[in-house]
Amino acid sequence: VSGVEVGVGSFFNGREFLKPANLDWEHKRFFPGDVGELTGEMGTVVTYRRAEKIFEATLGRLEPKLQESGYCGYINLNTIVNDDGLWPLEFTSRFGYPGFPILDALHADRWDEIFSSMISRKKTTFRTHDGYSVGVVMTVPPFPYSEGYERLGKNVPINFSDNMTEEDRDAIHYGEVAMQEGQLVTAGMIGYIAVVTGRGSTVEAARESAYRVVNKIVIPNARYRNDIGD
Repeated sequence: VSGVEVGVGSFFNGREFLKPANLDWEHKRFFPGDVGELTGEMGTVVTYRRAEKIFEATLGRLEPKLQESGYCGYINLNTIVNDDGLWPLEFTSRFGYPGFPILDALHADRWDEIFSSMISRKKTTFRTHDGYSVGVVMTVPPFPYSEGYERLGKNVPINFSDNMTEEDRDAIHYGEVAMQEGQLVTAGMIGYIAVVTGRGSTVEAARESAYRVVNKIVIPNARYRNDIGD
């Protein structure tokens, strides 16, 4: 099915969805321009605004089934949108990667407050920021493959520009890293190092915020897409 890939996600408390729902646009291929291997996601654009129409046409219709199962948690439905309608592709019945940190950049309420509302069912809304969040996945070779990681990408230093602010550091959501004698290094099994997020009133402003921080991170042979949100 060809068209525009759009995801819609929301929290479900066992009885009903928490509002607002969100929309996301994933960039799944490894290289800029949407070429190369399918990696899952190399970056994503998210917003909590104006999701109602797609939500009500798709994910919202599943409320009775989710009630039957007692489902409690986050759930996302990925779709293709074209002139003929909305075409569901897959459910993600868990936090998505890198979706989880990219949503975090838009939350005005803390995660513990959102979880408490969801589990206790005391509230069916939570506070979110206007605008958009853009997330960029930073990797090292041989990602998206694991064979050769010990030789090509593991245990290399992760350094930062001298002018890093607290806001900059808050935008970095670490994946496979470790601290060795005071030095942050790449770790883990595949080279998925971090997700860097930026928030703005427009996609362009969010992109600029995210890449401003990306450009302050120095990792030998780091690889990431430079067109997330274009």
